[in-house]
Amino acid sequence: FLTKFHQNGVFPQGSIASFYTLISKGENPQNLGEFRPISLVGSMYKIISKILSNRLKRVMGKIIDKRQSAFMGGRYLLHSTLMENEVVD
Repeated sequence: FLTKFHQNGVFPQGSIASFYTLISKGENPQNLGEFRPISLVGSMYKIISKILSNRLKRVMGKIIDKRQSAFMGGRYLLHSTLMENEVVD
């Protein structure tokens, strides 16, 4: 698995498959509202995704323009809205 991922840069087919199941919120559930869905994802996929995510976080500041205010740690879309509002005023 790891060798194929490292060589090809893609997850082998079936490795990112999820299984969904319902977990009861209480005893003797009577309708679907008394269940909560969970997805079971393979642990290797989770581990590799976490590693890639952590590596990407380190370089995101260099890749993403400083003017982008959303989807970056410590930057918020609200800041842009507030700045635009002050410019208009």
